[in-house]
Amino acid sequence: MRKFELFEKVLIKPEGKNEEQTGCIIGFETDDIDGCITAKNADQFGTPKEHSYIVIEGEVKYNYETGLEISLTEYLESDIKKIN
Repeated sequence: MRKFELFEKVLIKPEGKNEEQTGCIIGFETDDIDGCITAKNADQFGTPKEHSYIVIEGEVKYNYETGLEISLTEYLESDIKKIN
């Protein structure tokens, strides 16, 4: 069972940074079928030990020349914290 829901605001610590920042879950890389975690990517070998999420890091920005600027990163469940 997942600990986090779609579009939930969470705390993450991006790789190479010292401070936590907010993020928003926008997708799942794993499924929960009959209590077992399975990878959505059929090419992945083995069974995942925890759920994986796609998270927007920080804020979405708009640049008039290039359009939307967003940072999407995959995070494991153990790397995400709930915001109280």
